[in-house]
Amino acid sequence: MPASWRALPEIDGACVIRIDEALECARLLVEGYLLIVPLRPDARGRYRVHGNEVAAAAGRTQLREPGDVQRTLDRRSTSVRVLWLPVAYVEAVARALGWPAAPHWRGLAVDDPTLFAAQHQLHAGLEGGGSEDLAVALRQLVSLALERHGDRRPHAGRGVLRELAAVREHLRLHLAERVTLAELAAIDGINAQHLAHMFTAAFGVAPDDYQILLRVNAARALLTAGASIAGAAAQVGFTDAAQLTRHFRRAFAVTPAAYLRDLAVGC
Repeated sequence: MPASWRALPEIDGACVIRIDEALECARLLVEGYLLIVPLRPDARGRYRVHGNEVAAAAGRTQLREPGDVQRTLDRRSTSVRVLWLPVAYVEAVARALGWPAAPHWRGLAVDDPTLFAAQHQLHAGLEGGGSEDLAVALRQLVSLALERHGDRRPHAGRGVLRELAAVREHLRLHLAERVTLAELAAIDGINAQHLAHMFTAAFGVAPDDYQILLRVNAARALLTAGASIAGAAAQVGFTDAAQLTRHFRRAFAVTPAAYLRDLAVGC
């Protein structure tokens, strides 16, 4: 598989994703806070996040926050590490720093040698089996990232029009159901085609594709909690395990079966 996952038991819900092969053009609805760092000095690649294109480069950290929709625009041989942190953990670190609001990254990518070096040290320790206190190292890394690249203002966050926020919430509440464009348009009385255009421009994917991403994320949570692949597929609205597997691999670069094996052995 092009990727492997490692759960970090010191922090509930935290994972490291190791990617050492070229990935197909993927798309992902981010649930937590992500720090993505390349290992190779010739790192290249392009992402699109909510309509904004951002390039990968040597020494550059990609930053993602809850609700971001990321699409990988090209397929190139690469080697990156993704630190996936749960919302509750990052918010707790922010509160300890005196932040009055939920953390928000000021930008999608930063060229910060200090942050880059801290991530490399963390991942080297994880993969080398070092004795470093992981919980302390993670807290120091997240504090460093927030202090240097976070926005602590109360109105922080990527703004979403009220109409689109209502549509997004409806999709979330009915993720296992078939939701039509006409049904979504009726929420705020918007023309269906106009709504589809607005939604795609704001999130980078059409409403039906966004619902698939919601289902995939819900399925991952169910698998992590012990559900079977077939059971998770049925609960979130996929027709069968094969359909879940196809979309799961596109989002997370592993099949559901490989994801479960990774978590079981601790990578």
